[in-house]
Amino acid sequence: MAGPSLTAQVQAILRHDGPIDIFVIGLAAWHAHPTATEFHYLYNNLRDLAAGLECDCFKLPSHDLVIASEASSDAVRSGLAALVAAFVEEHEVADGFQLPVDFFSLPDDWEALRQRLRLAAMTQLRNGGRAGQSDLPAHNPDRAADPASRTAPKASAAAQGRKPGGNTKTAARPALPTTLKSAAKASGPLTINALAEIAAELDRINFANFIERQSCFRMNKNWQTLFVEHYSNLQTLQQKLFANIELNRDDPLFFELCRHLDRMMLITILIDRPAKTKKIAINLTNGIASTKEFQQFDRGLSAAERNNTIVEIHWIDALRDLNSGGGMMASFAGRGFPITLDRVSIDMLPVIAAADLKFDHLKIIYERSKLACLTEPKFAKALTQLERDKLILIGCDDETAFKFGQALGITAYQGWLITELAQSQMQLGNAGPTKWQTKLKSRTRKLPKRKTA
Repeated sequence: MAGPSLTAQVQAILRHDGPIDIFVIGLAAWHAHPTATEFHYLYNNLRDLAAGLECDCFKLPSHDLVIASEASSDAVRSGLAALVAAFVEEHEVADGFQLPVDFFSLPDDWEALRQRLRLAAMTQLRNGGRAGQSDLPAHNPDRAADPASRTAPKASAAAQGRKPGGNTKTAARPALPTTLKSAAKASGPLTINALAEIAAELDRINFANFIERQSCFRMNKNWQTLFVEHYSNLQTLQQKLFANIELNRDDPLFFELCRHLDRMMLITILIDRPAKTKKIAINLTNGIASTKEFQQFDRGLSAAERNNTIVEIHWIDALRDLNSGGGMMASFAGRGFPITLDRVSIDMLPVIAAADLKFDHLKIIYERSKLACLTEPKFAKALTQLERDKLILIGCDDETAFKFGQALGITAYQGWLITELAQSQMQLGNAGPTKWQTKLKSRTRKLPKRKTA
């Protein structure tokens, strides 16, 4: 079985060791030569160079070669210069020959690298070949593409020719597994050993393919996208990698698994940088702020990106934090991250209203079984104490839920049916709530399972 993909390897390196330098060497033109003698000379010597410097090496479908250096890139540059000198001496090439090399320093230049990889794939297609399976993060938008998020990423101006950083690897990165059989064949309850095997398997995948997105919409006269929530698809991950492992949401090891998924998501978002062009929200478990991944994530974002990145915290975690001094919430707010209290049940509204919690949004779950609570004075009073503009009704997937939200003066909603209908209306130019409600009456959809821990 093939080893880890380039994207999976980059994500693993960023989590384990930090920044990484990428060299993309354009060998496609030599491969197209009838004899391809020069291509094989360069290809074999480049692979030997990478192995000698303990760098990772990848061959793209276009036959371009990628060298990933975790230490200082000076040794790679020197090796490339020596290889060019030897190539000129042994082959009849024109004076001034230069090996086409594009340099990227990650995570800052991830967008530019992604464009370069796309260019390599398109070049292969234009030459009549197959681009092969894409190694780029798959953007999985809400069931229909979000009109507000169709902005193409801008390449970094410093993608080429920049001075490499002096990052020196102090410890060897753990070896990546070469097969998927350990976690896939493991069965029974989630144990410490099984969790370690799952973590190793997760290092092999392109985690971006397992991040789901669901938009939150606000409706006044017209629909607008409030933000796009990002969360890891635990159900799909389990099916693909550890289908026979039994997960118990009350087990502390399940919490550790979710925290590991959060760490992977932070690194994936850091290199993909969606908050540069739109507001996003990320679900984070308690304790994530103390991890190396979050600290790296925090350092890598600009002030504008932090303001565009909403941190969603389960209301129970928020209350626990408040009882212990409020350090976690204060830390997020102090760094410039807006805060959403997530998954508040209707019968918990008096508790939230009485607590001294600072937040930008509060998500209330629509649950038919809890609606009767609002007939009691204490619940109605709690609702009046909360600012309407901060409330978001989630699980809103039928007409009854939407009318309930309207009756309470709520203007922001999240749910798969809401997503489909709001995007449809936005594409038609926001025809108005009456036409939207008419379309809503005959539509229902079951909300997919998602990570709630």
